[in-house]
Amino acid sequence: MKVIVTGGSGMIGKHLSELCPDFIYLSSKDCNLLNYESSLEYFKLLNPEFIIHFAAKVGGLYMNMNHNFDMLHNNLLINMNIMKICKELKIKNFIGCLSTCIFPNNINYPITEEQLHNGKPHDSNFGFSYGKRILDIYCKEMNNNKDYNYVCIIPTNVYGENDNFNLKDAHVIPALIHKCYLAKKNNKEFIINGSGKALRQFIYAGDLAKIIYFLVEKIRMNEIQFQNIICSPDEKKEISIEYIVRKIASIFEYNNVVFDTSFSDGQYKKSVSNKRLKSIMPDIEFSEFDKCLKNTIYWFIENFDNLRK
Repeated sequence: MKVIVTGGSGMIGKHLSELCPDFIYLSSKDCNLLNYESSLEYFKLLNPEFIIHFAAKVGGLYMNMNHNFDMLHNNLLINMNIMKICKELKIKNFIGCLSTCIFPNNINYPITEEQLHNGKPHDSNFGFSYGKRILDIYCKEMNNNKDYNYVCIIPTNVYGENDNFNLKDAHVIPALIHKCYLAKKNNKEFIINGSGKALRQFIYAGDLAKIIYFLVEKIRMNEIQFQNIICSPDEKKEISIEYIVRKIASIFEYNNVVFDTSFSDGQYKKSVSNKRLKSIMPDIEFSEFDKCLKNTIYWFIENFDNLRK
């Protein structure tokens, strides 16, 4: 079975490639999904049977807040184009990647898959959210044909080795790691935007890769009956940003930490339920957060000259 992975050079793709080296991993250098015609011709040549779709315009809280138009426009184009390609080439099996941050702002906790379209997202990331929600709508339409099996995973905050550590558009953990590294190097304050009180659930990229590996065969055999699957550790595993900051500072042995409360924390919490995931993978075990965070920091230091920053 020929499986194509878009956004394959990113963090999740790198971890998945360790489990599934025979998949074909594409980056934007191979195929620019903002351009439909050239992408269609490229996919025709590859002739895949299964597409795993990670490609997206992504960023952290302040990237989303400051570039809502670009996040909306680019993600709409990417997702519309990949769906048009799937329809044109009659791709029967598909995994798309959403995010828990695209759920409605006003919502009942814990969040479940059924609540995805039950209200508008938080103002801080409405562009990214609507650009991603359209992928779910496309998948629902494709699944109206009984011969197609399209599933969207909805991971909570993903972290790990091979992440994007760029200070302007990284997610929270890689951005904090890079900021602490520079603060210690330059003997400056490790300044945190916000109070640090916000709570989040985090999933290690290696754990998410194992979930995807499991789902590929189940989808191919038409053994998954759900369109959306939240991928997250248990709700009780929520972690405050302050805890992460203190842990990173401790690993770097640098505790000159300052919280700038003039900045927004975004949503206070986004607690999600992993009940559906556990019904499919009852024996799933999640990696220890502190250990994986430490390994990610060691990887960052060792690969500093060549990583995405």
